[in-house]
Amino acid sequence: MARTFLVGKSTLFWLALLFTNTAVGGQILWLDASDSSTIQDSFGVNPGGASFVATDVTTWTDKSGQGNHAMLQGGSPTWMATARNGLDLLEFEQADSLSFPAVSSTTTGANPGITGFIVVKSTGVAKGNIEEFDCWIGNSSDGSQFITDRGDFNGISFGIGGEGRAHAPGGASVNDFHLITVRYDFERGMVEALFNGDPSSYDDCHPPGNTPCIAEGKTVVFDQISRYHGGNIAGIDGEGQLAEIRFYDESLDSAVEANIGAELGQKWAITTSYGPVTLPKIHNWSGDRSGDWNVSSNWDSRPIPDGNDQTAIFGAGIITSGQTVFTNTPVTVNQVHFHNALSYAIGGLGSVNLTATTATTPVPPVIEVQSGNHQFQAIVNLLDSTTANIADGSSIEFNNRLLLNGHTLTKMGEGELIISNTLNTGGGTLDVTAGTLSGGGQISGNLVVNGAVVSPGNGLPSTSVVPEPATWLLLSIGLLLTAVCGIQKQRSCLLNSGTSGHR
Repeated sequence: MARTFLVGKSTLFWLALLFTNTAVGGQILWLDASDSSTIQDSFGVNPGGASFVATDVTTWTDKSGQGNHAMLQGGSPTWMATARNGLDLLEFEQADSLSFPAVSSTTTGANPGITGFIVVKSTGVAKGNIEEFDCWIGNSSDGSQFITDRGDFNGISFGIGGEGRAHAPGGASVNDFHLITVRYDFERGMVEALFNGDPSSYDDCHPPGNTPCIAEGKTVVFDQISRYHGGNIAGIDGEGQLAEIRFYDESLDSAVEANIGAELGQKWAITTSYGPVTLPKIHNWSGDRSGDWNVSSNWDSRPIPDGNDQTAIFGAGIITSGQTVFTNTPVTVNQVHFHNALSYAIGGLGSVNLTATTATTPVPPVIEVQSGNHQFQAIVNLLDSTTANIADGSSIEFNNRLLLNGHTLTKMGEGELIISNTLNTGGGTLDVTAGTLSGGGQISGNLVVNGAVVSPGNGLPSTSVVPEPATWLLLSIGLLLTAVCGIQKQRSCLLNSGTSGHR
């Protein structure tokens, strides 16, 4: 698009926000019994359905986005309503098991390995035989890879050729709900297991004497639930109640692990050593793919950005082509940043709401485009006055309703703001201080143009110059954009199709 020099002067203010979050590997398995939409009986009916059979569970849908759904392998688990902290569970007898597509540890990347979390209550180890244990995650072709509750030492065990063992501290019993955390660091070969996140619970290896366990060069693979190796082993296949399973294809950073562990402890009313959840405030889109804003594995920080102090960054996550991020529910953030020459489109049936923080000195909302041409295809609501910083050569386009709700959207930077649908200010103001305003949409309300280019229409050359605030004009270039505007709220002009001139 051709550009013209501006008659008026403009000053560009940039918020110099530098973020250091490092993208990390993704979630590869997430089975959550508390989400009834992920549970189905053999007729495909979810809990709550009139014909649902609680004793006939055959499918447990993976929420990680990787499609690793758990399907019936033997017997049939039983769905239990509000059985723990008001949340639903699945109960397994020894003959019940599920299988899922094999998930494995990574051998490359920043943190190669695997990390798993299991919320469970075992019952099999209570039968009196100290050699009994419940295998909750296993490998159907390799009996040396497993995650178990062990009755012989009242703790848990993570086997990869050797075993990482954890004891239940302080006389705690595995026959109550607890959190198993296991992690394997591929580069160091370290195998560890924690009971309720307690670092002192980690005990030894098998054979003993090597703490932590070392299993260099191993690739960890799991593909079944509540079944050990080939199965049908009395006193070994898992028996008890499963609440949630999460796996990540890396050795998680300790802070990320602590957040996930703390979240699971709070959710399922388990006292852990992880402490309170500290939600990150900055979230980077981490997958080289399109996906759902509301799926935590799509973000490097795990929780989704949805809060008045949250920042969503659409940066280096995509590397091969432009992608769509969608939300079918409203999400609220303080800032949205676009840092990629490849295009992101934010769409869906929900909305993106921009709001100030609730700190003593509130931080106003910001849309920042450092590079690339991006779109909001979802509705955007301003809950507070917002700044849009758009770098030269970049653009942000609003293809759906942009609702100012009485607030001011201040456009800064030499880049382009494109209105391709309806901007309803609701008594608010669009204040364009620099760069270009264009598009084929309609602005309903106040438009302040102070030393910037207005280029109405879709793809038309930019030949319109908005003068100093002391003058005003009527202009059109086959106008698709209409606006009632006030120049610094002292003068007004009508941009309307078929009218051209100035005075």
